[in-house]
Amino acid sequence: TTAPASTATVKVYTKEVMVTFGSDAMSASPSKWEKVQINQVLQAPCRLKTGKESTIEILLSDKSVLKIGPESEFRIDTWNFNTQSNQKQGIFTLLTGKVKALVAALTGNSSFQIVTSNGVASVRGTDFGVQYKPGAGGNMMDVLVFKGSVGVGALGQLPSSFVNAGQMASLAVGSVMSKIVSITEDVLNDFNTTGTDQGMNTVETEAPPEGDQATGDGTGDESSTTEENTTGGTTEPSGGDQ
Repeated sequence: TTAPASTATVKVYTKEVMVTFGSDAMSASPSKWEKVQINQVLQAPCRLKTGKESTIEILLSDKSVLKIGPESEFRIDTWNFNTQSNQKQGIFTLLTGKVKALVAALTGNSSFQIVTSNGVASVRGTDFGVQYKPGAGGNMMDVLVFKGSVGVGALGQLPSSFVNAGQMASLAVGSVMSKIVSITEDVLNDFNTTGTDQGMNTVETEAPPEGDQATGDGTGDESSTTEENTTGGTTEPSGGDQ
């Protein structure tokens, strides 16, 4: 059975982050952007856009966490979660930029995919990052795995390769995949850089036990928001409610 449509919640953001919903989110050039709000509920389809040195963390209803980096556009295409059976179906599109995902363990026929025009990263509960940016021969999709294993392959196909913790792979235009190699320090530094103290490796929202990498001290919304404000961000008060 298909899991029912579910929601995500905005937990932390810095500076300028915009959102649009419904058919506008699926258009090539959305026209109805609005500023996100702390504790705002997001439901598919919706599209987020971050400005320079801006990030946003969203908490999915299964306790998975997504952190979207600066100058990114990220779309929630499908997000269904059944709290009784723990079944989930998530399809998320990274149009440009980068996202870090700490994903709660999947069960049964659940699926969780982050997609670009170059390919798909499919997970079963892990901590990983996807970056999609212009390259010399066209846009390049990088998949960096920090914990667990991620299946990587072409759009509409089963994963052709599995990338394990400490490894990365790249997909060029046409889903042409590189060799799987160890994550280099340069690539990791490039992925983590956001232009502020709150790098991609610093996730303030409490992560699921299966994906918790102890990437930050803050696990509560109010303490995280306070810390963000002291470092020059524009995070708004969360109110402390989940």
